[in-house]
Amino acid sequence: MNSHRPADTMIQQFNLSSFNFLVDPRIDCAVVLMPPGALRQFYHNANPCSCCAKEKPDGPHIPKIATESTEEATRARHEELMADSKAWFAKNDYDVKDVVFMNREEVESIAQSRSESIIANWNLLRRVLSTHEEVIRRRWMKKTRKQRQMILRQAFPRISKEHNPCFSAVMIGRARGQLPVECMSEESIYWPYLNLDDLSLPKPFLLILNASGRNSPECFATADFSSLSFGLVFQALPHLYLYGYHMNFNSQREPARYAILTPATPHDIGKDFSRLNSTVPGEGLHVLKVQEKTMEFLLAMSGIILHDVQGLLSSVSQSPSLPEPPSLLLSFDQTVGEMPSLSDIAAEAVYRMPTATNLAVLGELITARVEAAVDHIWSLHQDPGYLTDTARQLSLHCKDYDFDGKYFYRPEKPLPAWSAIRWAICIAIANVDKWCQIQRRFQTVLSLKGDTGDDVVNHDLQDWPRPYVEALVILSMILNEATLIELLVLRDAVYCSPLTRHFWEEDEMERVPKAVRNSRVSFLTPKQDYKVPDDLLMALFSLLTMAGHIQERPIRQEIEHIDRILSSDSNQRAKIAPFTLDILANVQVLQEIQYQLVQYCPWLVHHDEMRKEFAGHIELRTQDSNLYKNKDKLIRVTSVICGLPLREIEHPAYALFDYPADKRRTAQNVTQMQLAEDNLDRMWAKMNSGIQAILGGESLAEFLPALNFAGRVLQRTPDFVMQIPPTITVDQPSSAELFTHLQEVAATINGDFSPAQKIKLKTRGANMTDPVQESGESKAQDDQIASKQVFSLKARDHKVFRALFYQPSQDTTLGQIKWYDFLHAMISVGFTAQKLGGSAWQFTPTTAGYERCISFHEPHPDSKISFWVGRHMGGRLTRAYGWDRETFTLTE
Repeated sequence: MNSHRPADTMIQQFNLSSFNFLVDPRIDCAVVLMPPGALRQFYHNANPCSCCAKEKPDGPHIPKIATESTEEATRARHEELMADSKAWFAKNDYDVKDVVFMNREEVESIAQSRSESIIANWNLLRRVLSTHEEVIRRRWMKKTRKQRQMILRQAFPRISKEHNPCFSAVMIGRARGQLPVECMSEESIYWPYLNLDDLSLPKPFLLILNASGRNSPECFATADFSSLSFGLVFQALPHLYLYGYHMNFNSQREPARYAILTPATPHDIGKDFSRLNSTVPGEGLHVLKVQEKTMEFLLAMSGIILHDVQGLLSSVSQSPSLPEPPSLLLSFDQTVGEMPSLSDIAAEAVYRMPTATNLAVLGELITARVEAAVDHIWSLHQDPGYLTDTARQLSLHCKDYDFDGKYFYRPEKPLPAWSAIRWAICIAIANVDKWCQIQRRFQTVLSLKGDTGDDVVNHDLQDWPRPYVEALVILSMILNEATLIELLVLRDAVYCSPLTRHFWEEDEMERVPKAVRNSRVSFLTPKQDYKVPDDLLMALFSLLTMAGHIQERPIRQEIEHIDRILSSDSNQRAKIAPFTLDILANVQVLQEIQYQLVQYCPWLVHHDEMRKEFAGHIELRTQDSNLYKNKDKLIRVTSVICGLPLREIEHPAYALFDYPADKRRTAQNVTQMQLAEDNLDRMWAKMNSGIQAILGGESLAEFLPALNFAGRVLQRTPDFVMQIPPTITVDQPSSAELFTHLQEVAATINGDFSPAQKIKLKTRGANMTDPVQESGESKAQDDQIASKQVFSLKARDHKVFRALFYQPSQDTTLGQIKWYDFLHAMISVGFTAQKLGGSAWQFTPTTAGYERCISFHEPHPDSKISFWVGRHMGGRLTRAYGWDRETFTLTE
């Protein structure tokens, strides 16, 4: 079973105003789910411990509960908890007023009642769909949205109105000064996917109807509990607790035994996550409640739509079954141009049957991100204009740091040029390392999967090969930490951005103590003027950057909802800077990979339990459990870059790298371009020497093999040569030549044909070399380009590629490219386009001979590709596929 936090396995919950603290005697440790604040002193008074004597620099330290670990003590504690759990906690002075303790008879009674209802309604729904699903589809599609909403309200009078209704409850609570839980309805907590916004569209209701009616209920148990993540995060679900039992789901048993309790041994307690279709009783009761209402709703909807079918529920068993109608799911046909975006996939996922994960597709997605990060570094190394453009964007979205690590923030000023350039390079290097580590771990998973087989997903976790599970757990941990890092960067970007700075309390950065900042608590507090229900976008950013375990929060839903708002409201999209959209894209890709892994191995969602279970077998040392394999080296590399006295090269920085490559070629412009390129080479040489010194002779390429550019050649501007237009000189014929010509004409008329004499054209200055040379990687690549495929395109698409592989001359300049023209052009040469989220798009080739995927970022807020970005994109296409201007011809 999925669980975003071990809510019902936790025995104790302290409530200190806004602080929440859960204790589980089985795992002998404290789990902090919300900002601990003053909780440490309270807990220390109740459990004095020697480990509390020294404060850790990273924030509050929660000591372990003093418990005996012997077999006898474990058995004795198990017997006491089985006899009376509430008394055991009262005896040990735990406050459990918010925990609902239940006995076995109560849980079995509720489970039996709900099981009978679920299975009975499921059997009826199954029979209805077998005979009338096509009729339901036709009728539903013909109705207007207003008519659909009336039917939905008739079947579910208290149905929520908005998509993700809990988010609206958060905003209403803020406007009223209330806690979110005080504004949440039961319907929004238990059935957030049953709402008018989504179900009044043509497809979502038909998808959930088909999935629920044609698949057994236990297939959705994991997804149904995941849908409760909002209630778990905001403490809105009752904490139901029964010690010593598992709850198992199986629809093949008799209806009353769909969900049954099975006793657990002392050593099995806490390992519910390792069994297929099994969970703790408290979570199981929540799942049964969700499924019972969902089945009742779908059956009621079917009856309303088929209102004219007499004796519907009694006659379906006698009607012949019909074939299942065609699928309504999003198409992933590789022959289609534009594929569904990750946001569309996430929105559809709650209404469809959980699908099998395609690890090969995830591998392509990760590889594309690695290559994009590497190409970004290469462009920073090669193109002064691209470097300054990147640094200028970054300067508006980051804090500045002095050399002792203390940051300072300038509300009205961007970062100084050299600071922005340093940060641009540091972030780029860290991004390469991050995606390379994810790729390395993912390849380990793929290599082990070959020895495991696909059928392993149908077995309990204990039947999976341990090395395979270890590899999956490590990959999941790395993805969680990568997401956390991206959210920290996003927090700073949203706070510092000129477009959103006015939403937040200006002094918040200075008010938050360093210890709390280190504990990664969100400091995005909206100003009082913006605490109104209409400012949902900023509230989502505040929620997205809040503290708490990554795996316990509905980050995927938050990102999907942000993307939904940005796609539908241009005014809201105008508030978000391109840099922020890039970070959102990274978070969405990381979350999609994590989600697919959880679909493949559902137990990964139980992060803490999985980590504890495999702690003795997985390398949990710093260098392996941390996102960065060589964290210390990476820190030293970034410290060298940030500490180098680059001002000694020349200043000011942006003038130093002035690069008029977008202007027509003149002697002055070419000289300035060569100067900027020389300064850029000197800067990188200085950085590389500093990195090599601090790494003990190890170069950056040796530290990160992905940055080994030995096969690439920097594109540099040659000296200016004045181009002289070619002239055509025709010699004046003499009288004799004219007479001869007349004779030839006469001979032709008389039938005496002879070869015509060709007039020789004298040219001067022909075949001049273009001032800027194309970059090449090797002679082998040149040979490949010579024999490459040539695409014959229409004018619209041909214009795009001519611009991407622009060859500047002395009398031409380049216009901008519309993004959707670029999408159309890529599709025309055999690529599919898929929006990943934020501003990121991935292009997958379907033409024979091309295997690599490639990703690009959509420009924002202007939808046109600038010269510098287009130049970067053209270079990446050349390196990936060997394309140049000669690859594309205009259709006659």
